[in-house]
Amino acid sequence: MSKIVFDLGPGTSYDGFKGIELAVDMIPLKPERKAQLEEYAKRRGQDPATALDDALATYLEWERQDFAEAVEGILQASEDVKAGRTRPAGEFLADLRRKHDLPR
Repeated sequence: MSKIVFDLGPGTSYDGFKGIELAVDMIPLKPERKAQLEEYAKRRGQDPATALDDALATYLEWERQDFAEAVEGILQASEDVKAGRTRPAGEFLADLRRKHDLPR
């Protein structure tokens, strides 16, 4: 397995982690993942570390937004229930079956 080393020292973009002990400074990669990363980096004209950082940043931002939207949806549903904006499940399912011509 290959390892990617992250520089978490002063003056890096990770300098904001002062006072936080990070247990992992190397991440093992399976050979096939390393090959995918190298190909990904090559297609973008980047070195593997930059490509990995960009891909990870993109994924983490997507995950943060997805989580926030899920929480928002749950909170809205909770408010709907509290306000009585609900209907029986059987009624909903019957409407869904009719709308999509699904068998019972």
